[in-house]
Amino acid sequence: GCDMALYMAQYPQVYTGHSKNGIPLFFSKPAKINMDALDIITTLEGIVKFHWFYQMHDFGNLLRDQKQNREGFNRFECFIIMDLGGLSVTQLNSRVMSVIKEQSFIDSLCFPETMNRMVIINAPSFFSATWSVIKGFIDARTSGKVDVIASRKSWEKRLKEFIDDDQLPSDYGGTAPSTTEVMDKASPGDMKRLFSEFMYVRGSKEFKTEIAEGEEVEIVVWTHSKSGGKFIVVDQDKTSEKVYGEEVEVKLSSTEEEGKPSVATIVKERIKGPAAIKVKVKSNASRISTLKFLVVFHVY
Repeated sequence: GCDMALYMAQYPQVYTGHSKNGIPLFFSKPAKINMDALDIITTLEGIVKFHWFYQMHDFGNLLRDQKQNREGFNRFECFIIMDLGGLSVTQLNSRVMSVIKEQSFIDSLCFPETMNRMVIINAPSFFSATWSVIKGFIDARTSGKVDVIASRKSWEKRLKEFIDDDQLPSDYGGTAPSTTEVMDKASPGDMKRLFSEFMYVRGSKEFKTEIAEGEEVEIVVWTHSKSGGKFIVVDQDKTSEKVYGEEVEVKLSSTEEEGKPSVATIVKERIKGPAAIKVKVKSNASRISTLKFLVVFHVY
């Protein structure tokens, strides 16, 4: 398995805030799903298990808190905001649809009647046909609780009919911490946040990023590639000869349990900011082969 923060970076979703009648808010961003990254760090079975765990524990704890702190609360439901901003037709492939279908099945089987309302926002024009397919995964009573709204002005107005400003995240028109800030808090230990870059490597490739002053970064690479590649981290300045550690080979180990990825830290010590760095990888395979690596930056 992988840490929750890494999983959520590839499939952004979070419970934060509550509606005017105390119902927990769930924000899901399926347009941001990185299926190639999820394929490296987990499996469809793992995704389903995480969804079940998230519902049983996070959702369950929120309901218990509301029951304890809000007199007369008995609405064991959630209010879902599904953000389709940036969604393209190509993203709705069979792998993404299988994830949505399996999660919908779990919700219908294990958590029936828990959806108070769903507002689908930033819906692209082609979504109407897709919505017809998705409605087939859920019962008629549930689909009747769904609004599909494209324009920001309209969906902000609709959300504020149900949610006070201090409970609505700032990235959705409210004054509460943004969903990104809330998800960053899921980072383990003293980690501030993490971000990642999925690298498709044919021959060689590089990725540039910057580290702010006062921050430190640890870099970890995940892969299922048997051929693997050699990684090194250098300064972005071509005139500089600064290298952050030695070259590290990352490839699937023969000792790994079947289906499990190899995970390697490619710098021995955290890189301290301010710094402008470049992660370089050279494939061990031929130039006709495309290898896949997930490079994860842990920011402290």
